[in-house]
Amino acid sequence: MTGVRITGMASGLPPNIVDQLMEVEKIPIKTIETKKNKQEDLLKLVNDLDGKVGEITKNLSELVSTRGFSDTKLISGDPNIVDGSVDSSIAPTGDYSIEVLQLAQKPGR
Repeated sequence: MTGVRITGMASGLPPNIVDQLMEVEKIPIKTIETKKNKQEDLLKLVNDLDGKVGEITKNLSELVSTRGFSDTKLISGDPNIVDGSVDSSIAPTGDYSIEVLQLAQKPGR
């Protein structure tokens, strides 16, 4: 007794059904690869941003350590009354107020 074999159009199935089934099986893999590529792109952007922030921090530290950028000087509200100079190697940076407790007098003769 010989077996009966039905193939192709007589079976009612498309001739490329195996190829179609293989493509359907690949859909989850393609979805994961797409997500992976997006995550890799985001990671690259974060790494680029981190590098640029690092450069800014480095440049700022160089600027702050440069003499002249943070010179210390005396600013008087009225240089005719109070004036002077500051030794920036000794004086700490800050705002200072001067209160006159007694006016200077010319010594009597």
